[in-house]
Amino acid sequence: QQMFPQGYTLGSCLTVNLTPKELDRLIALVTPLYLDFSPESTPEKIRGRLTRDPSTAIDLLYKGESLVCFGVYYARKVEEKKICFRDGIVLKEGERNQGFYKEFVQLGLDRYPSDLLMTRTREPRVYKTLRRFAESGGLYPREGSTPPLFVAEIAQLFCGAKEASDFDPVTLVVKNIHTDEKPFLKVDDPGIMEFFARYLGPRDAFMVVVPTR
Repeated sequence: QQMFPQGYTLGSCLTVNLTPKELDRLIALVTPLYLDFSPESTPEKIRGRLTRDPSTAIDLLYKGESLVCFGVYYARKVEEKKICFRDGIVLKEGERNQGFYKEFVQLGLDRYPSDLLMTRTREPRVYKTLRRFAESGGLYPREGSTPPLFVAEIAQLFCGAKEASDFDPVTLVVKNIHTDEKPFLKVDDPGIMEFFARYLGPRDAFMVVVPTR
């Protein structure tokens, strides 16, 4: 059971169950936080993210009346592997470093128990958090380990690369997937920071694949 501090309340829904008006209200609710995270996003892109799959779920965390965090994820099955794909967790500035990101990842796995937890990210903090969910710490990509073929193939299915050549099946890097450039948010793990700096350009991202069982 997820525990949030007193004064915080949690809500959730499947977007497929919402009426058009309810979906419009949800989009309006999350848009300010979404634009803090991804300023180049359009209303169409936000709507697409929230309705990408019939299984798309949204978790919402409120502090009093104010939305301070939301997470988007969906489930797929590929070659008998159950996958929970994290399509974004956005935390309001000032609400970080309280373990909320980890709690939101767990919410997704509670709803959709999976063999693989996946996301696309350029944030070392996200990588560090997801590593905690790996069976024996074995997530991909990682230093000194080539992803198995099935991991690379599944990562490519989800990566969103415009061209096949933009995805590297060995490093799991998706080239030029972002339209903006952002510095890495620092984590207290020099190895992770060095790993990201070595492989990612300013508009690249990793496909992170976490075997959870």
